[in-house]
Amino acid sequence: MIGNRIEKRDIVDEALKEGKQVFLFFSSYQDPKNTIASEQSAMEEYMREMQQRCYCASSNGVTELVNVLEERLNEIE
Repeated sequence: MIGNRIEKRDIVDEALKEGKQVFLFFSSYQDPKNTIASEQSAMEEYMREMQQRCYCASSNGVTELVNVLEERLNEIE
């Protein structure tokens, strides 16, 4: 799960190298008081990059996240 910051990139890369399925879920919610533009840009670039390597989705809140998760789980069952 990724919000407005990218952390633990190396864990994602290692899992992909090991052939594991990786699902990244990004938060599209941006709180103007807590969002740093450069971090938001870096996160968006990372999502574009990772879409070529694994499943990525974004959501704007818990309800939307649950819907995305349910859809993805139904696809892999």
